[in-house]
Amino acid sequence: MNDSITAQAEATKAVAGTTGKAIELAGKAGNFWAKVFGEVPQDLVGLLGGDYLRHARHRNLERLGRETDRILSSRGITSPKEVSASLAIPLLTAAEDENNDELRKLWTNLLANAMDPGRPDLLRHKLIDTLKQFNPLDAMILRELGKIQGAYHTQVENHLMRILEIDHNSLVVSLEVLEDLKCIYYSASVPNIRALGTELLRACSA
Repeated sequence: MNDSITAQAEATKAVAGTTGKAIELAGKAGNFWAKVFGEVPQDLVGLLGGDYLRHARHRNLERLGRETDRILSSRGITSPKEVSASLAIPLLTAAEDENNDELRKLWTNLLANAMDPGRPDLLRHKLIDTLKQFNPLDAMILRELGKIQGAYHTQVENHLMRILEIDHNSLVVSLEVLEDLKCIYYSASVPNIRALGTELLRACSA
């Protein structure tokens, strides 16, 4: 797998910012993504955008590929599952604009788990659509709620504010977002994870 990473890096250096060379880039840098799709679709060219955004997005995609490759290698996986283009393309489209480490880690885990033959097939459009509406705090709060799920905890909000070192307004906004996205619900004024939140945590777990 290291050979594919080296080839991908060399291809990145070799191309400039024209549309024609973007197509060349997709072909040369597609060694890893060929493992995702089975073959590199022309749709991947569209993910590279144009000019400044094209370069930024390509760096993000390259990093996503490199980190996903590392995870699969660490699990001893030499023959990853192919991911349906109908799911892989929206995943990559969402992940290519993400520069935050917290959220990028979730996208990386989501892709790696989807390609892992030993993991349940949890990837679906609903998870992609939900995750791309998260900000980093939303993700951290959902993760912390997952840790205490099922435990009797009468001071959940105080616990979250203390652990995450955030104020009450920031917490409330994120909880409202998670509730709107149907990741949590309230019972006796205490936030609890819904099935969608649980599945999202499972699908994005390391």
